[in-house]
Amino acid sequence: MRLFLFMSCLCLLLLSVSMIELVSSDDQILWVQTTNLGEQIYAKAEGIAVDDSGLYIVGYDNLPSFNDYEWRIEKRNINDGSVIWSQTENIVPFCPHAVCESALAVTVDNSGLYIIGYCLQPDPIAQFRIEKRNLGDGSLIWNQIENLNGNYVYDFISDERSREMHVAVDSSGLYVTISSYLENKIEKRNLVDGSIIWNLTEPSNSLHINYERVYDRISEITVDDSGLYFVGDTWDEAQSSLEWKIEKRSKTDGAILWTQISEYRDSVNHAYGLASDVSGLYVAGYVKSEADGYTGWRIEKRNLADGSILWYKEDVNVKPPTSFLPRVRNYIEIDTSAVYMIVIADFQGKPALVAQKRSLTDGSLLGMHNNPPSPFLERLYAMAIDSSGLYTSHYPWKLEKWNIDLPPPITVNFASDTGQIGFSPYGYSGQIKKYNNGDTAIAFQGVNYSIYPFPASGYIFTRWETTGGISVTNPDFDFTIFTASSSGTLRMVQELTNTTTSTTTTATTATTTTTDTTSDTTTTTTDTTSDTTTNTTTTTTNDTTNITTTDTTTDTVTTTGTTTTGTSTTTETADTQTTSPSTTPPPTPPQQCIIATASYGSALAPEVSYMRYVRDQMIGSNNVGRILVNGWTIFYYSWSPTIASSISNSETMQSVARVILLPLVAITHLTASIYITVAFVSPTLASVIAFLSGLSLGMIIYFVLPIFLISMSYRKRNVRKRLFQ
Repeated sequence: MRLFLFMSCLCLLLLSVSMIELVSSDDQILWVQTTNLGEQIYAKAEGIAVDDSGLYIVGYDNLPSFNDYEWRIEKRNINDGSVIWSQTENIVPFCPHAVCESALAVTVDNSGLYIIGYCLQPDPIAQFRIEKRNLGDGSLIWNQIENLNGNYVYDFISDERSREMHVAVDSSGLYVTISSYLENKIEKRNLVDGSIIWNLTEPSNSLHINYERVYDRISEITVDDSGLYFVGDTWDEAQSSLEWKIEKRSKTDGAILWTQISEYRDSVNHAYGLASDVSGLYVAGYVKSEADGYTGWRIEKRNLADGSILWYKEDVNVKPPTSFLPRVRNYIEIDTSAVYMIVIADFQGKPALVAQKRSLTDGSLLGMHNNPPSPFLERLYAMAIDSSGLYTSHYPWKLEKWNIDLPPPITVNFASDTGQIGFSPYGYSGQIKKYNNGDTAIAFQGVNYSIYPFPASGYIFTRWETTGGISVTNPDFDFTIFTASSSGTLRMVQELTNTTTSTTTTATTATTTTTDTTSDTTTTTTDTTSDTTTNTTTTTTNDTTNITTTDTTTDTVTTTGTTTTGTSTTTETADTQTTSPSTTPPPTPPQQCIIATASYGSALAPEVSYMRYVRDQMIGSNNVGRILVNGWTIFYYSWSPTIASSISNSETMQSVARVILLPLVAITHLTASIYITVAFVSPTLASVIAFLSGLSLGMIIYFVLPIFLISMSYRKRNVRKRLFQ
């Protein structure tokens, strides 16, 4: 049991290491600042805004006592993130709830800083609070409080996604939105004292879809000279899906000028980011389209006059987090040169904080940078931009400034006379994308990719060739790892399977001399034979491909025997065949993981290829590792074919086997992480430790743990029997 607990802790540790393995250096991050309020602090930076004089951050902390939550407002230097001033406001002296009060959003103009949020006062009645503060020192200019519906209390405490409050400002007023499961509120307030100019309340539909509670909500607002723009979600009964909803309203009274709703059937979609300039409206969010089979990030540019789409781009590499990262919102901002998006997401199969820079004209990718989020539960809460950089706020209270000149993407050109090249991020279990000759794809520096050959009929893979800043781990290996430092070309070299082999026979003469004293008669015999024979040769490769070639051979055999009294000399001519292939034979394919192959239906399935890569190219990359791998292979092939045959004959068995193999896939990733970590010291030592670790974890999960559970169940059953006897 102690061994099991120890190995479980080891698995969690290694898993955490593997999760933050991705992907790029920190050279794009200009500075990072965290709170210095003490070890007991529980603080969250919820909103962020910037002007020429500084960076403004709002949220909450739990000081002065550990359970006493309060609003926190800071102004920081844009050059290094140092604090210029800070203000706190303890609205409720003490509250036992996990979240009692917090500032959620902030905006700024040349007259002051506007902050919105909530508090539970009196408990448990929720109140909306809006403030205006001095830019120079953060002192309070005015504040307004509005009682909210009592049902907001449940929303605030139970689910942070329901705490939707957003604010925007122009010269005519301050615009506020408040969303809950019950209703959406839209208000325009006076800049001088915060009084309401006009307000609207609209009902919100709420329901559960696939264990996710969804509702009509406003996710972001922005304003320009012609109107007020909203983006969010709405349930579309006709489409049976949660859709993006984009609206333009009048600044005078909030009347709707136009509404656009996306059409992604049978799916749950979320629109989050919104920004505008004189040329259009930019919207970003996630799409999960069951009809199109697409899941990933999407950005659109829409016409300001009617909301029609001008262009859109999608990125399948950026997906909603599937791990421990609950904050899936993506944020967009624009300047005169580009539109920027930042989000914590699953980037090519691993969690990362991703920043993209795209063209205002057509949405093409101009630059991208990604960095592993740390610590493990980090969340992204807001984004701001100025001419010097991109600013983000996080939980726990952390601020980052990113270089606005994100690195340009790397273009990969695929070349193959026939067939296709499979290309996917290393270790990513999504579908392999296949590229034809002349196709291009975007890769990123510091990211490993898996490449797979898919030769056309009648061809077999020979090797990989690269040009430019592209390299592969093993050019002669069918499945291997691809990296890129700059743009270049990846070529798949193939050859025809009907390779012709010619055979030539030459004569070799051997002479043997012996001493004989019993014969005085000399006999000389000469025999010359000329044979012409047509031979058919069949060559069998490891993957059971039969290649038949025909050759014509002319053999000349001459035998001369000479016997002399006292001395015997024999001269014989033997045939020696030399085979000269017309082309180089392909490399021998590695042994397949036949149970995994049968379970996933293909030896080129990402999971199978990855297992094979770890086995052969990591653990088996040195002599000691190959001995371990070969020994395991002999044992594995002594019993696995029978199991693989049973699995491959039943779709039900394949489905069950894929579930059973999930721990093995995880173990393989952990084993790879162990190898990579130890290989810096010694590749041989890395092979031994990785092999033993993988073997031990497999034994624990597939043998020790089941036996332990069965034993515990048996003991409990015996105890029950004794109790009832």
